[in-house]
Amino acid sequence: MSFLKQKDGTHLFYEVVGKGEPVLFLNGYLSSTYLWKKCIPDDFKERFKCIFFSYRGQEYTRFENEIDFDHLIEDAKKLVNHLDYKKVNLVGYGLGGRVALGFMKKYGKKVNKAVLSATTLDFDTALKMKISSWKKVLEKNDLDLLLSVVLPDAVSHNYLNNHQEKVDELKEILVKSKDRENLYSLFKGVSDQTMLADFSDLKSPILILQGMNDSIVPYRHGRSLHEKIPHSIYHEIDTGHILFQERPEKFFEKIADFLNN
Repeated sequence: MSFLKQKDGTHLFYEVVGKGEPVLFLNGYLSSTYLWKKCIPDDFKERFKCIFFSYRGQEYTRFENEIDFDHLIEDAKKLVNHLDYKKVNLVGYGLGGRVALGFMKKYGKKVNKAVLSATTLDFDTALKMKISSWKKVLEKNDLDLLLSVVLPDAVSHNYLNNHQEKVDELKEILVKSKDRENLYSLFKGVSDQTMLADFSDLKSPILILQGMNDSIVPYRHGRSLHEKIPHSIYHEIDTGHILFQERPEKFFEKIADFLNN
């Protein structure tokens, strides 16, 4: 295991696999480095150097202080500097898409291209209620119950009905990779922080990937994000919220084509 030790006592867990142009993967709330590695096709890792890391509150990363959104951005920047990359590509999923946008706003010169998946800036009433309920479940109960609540919404109905064994495996992976109290610290620290910045001036090319059957971040959010970033490219895939779990070949093919062109 590799850790980036910081002055505030944080030990940031990270892994690097593959070869080629660097791509930094930014997690969603419940995703993990292992889940990314499991879903990424071998041919993608042969073309790109994949960098994974866990936020404060996730997996093996150790931290001492309360978490806020800026911590996630600064941790990503420190990791890029530590690995001595002048520029990286970003792939952000869910919360990670918002981290990617924050990173580009502050450190745009370090970004080549960016991919935003299942990402929203519009926390409407429905999404706020879902996040609030997840946070309450996490505060009072265990991860197993939280994932039992979240996963039926996180994948499409078709995938849930036809791939129950894969959903059960996904749940097992996520339960093993999380600590309830640490994850609650992450939810508590960043879930209520709204991004009000104007992103229309971002210089890096941006691809937005949206699940057509996403019931957590419905496609209207992806289309709205596309309108707010005029030069972005928008594409929908026939999946639920976890695009790279349901259609990994399609998801990473779109990313590879975008990065190569």
